[in-house]
Amino acid sequence: MINEKPEKLTFKQQSVVTAALKLFAVKGYANTSTKEIALTAKVSEGSIFRHFHSKEGLLLEIINPLLNSIFPAELYEFSQMTLVPDYKDLKTFISRFINERLDYFQTNLETFRILLGELIYANNMRDKILQSIPQDVISAMTKQFHDLQNKHLLVEWPDYDIFRFIFSTMIGYLAQHFILFPEIHWNETAEKERLVDFITQGLTPVK
Repeated sequence: MINEKPEKLTFKQQSVVTAALKLFAVKGYANTSTKEIALTAKVSEGSIFRHFHSKEGLLLEIINPLLNSIFPAELYEFSQMTLVPDYKDLKTFISRFINERLDYFQTNLETFRILLGELIYANNMRDKILQSIPQDVISAMTKQFHDLQNKHLLVEWPDYDIFRFIFSTMIGYLAQHFILFPEIHWNETAEKERLVDFITQGLTPVK
């Protein structure tokens, strides 16, 4: 799990973080009260405020380790393994990119479900996520785009527009599957293939 036990937290405080993680993931941050968290963690509501100060402070206790260390480190590893200038066609690159990102999301589903919910509704969370992306990862993505463009495999759009198209489409997919309609039994293999095809077709140059 992403939310490994921080050494600075006591057992009781970690119980609060664990309870909040589960409740936020199931009910959403906005629909979860500190009273519910306290009951689930078997602590007083006052003890939550004494340590975390607010419900938002508790949310940041869950999300900050992801944004400040785990997410950047994982992105760096991803850039070293996936962003290499040897793709012969655009679909191969998009397929590898999407499948690796979705696998990482599903491996850490609870934390990312919270993050995704906040990403949709909160501008400050979107800013935090963008700021957490290491510059060398952005540079590696840009280099990948330029290599594909030099091979005439990728549309000649500005780098930012290509980023936006890929990530907004992927976020829409994740929101549909895990936030808006989690009760639907999706054929994940077919859904991923459609997602890859959609992005590939959208970014393929018109001949």
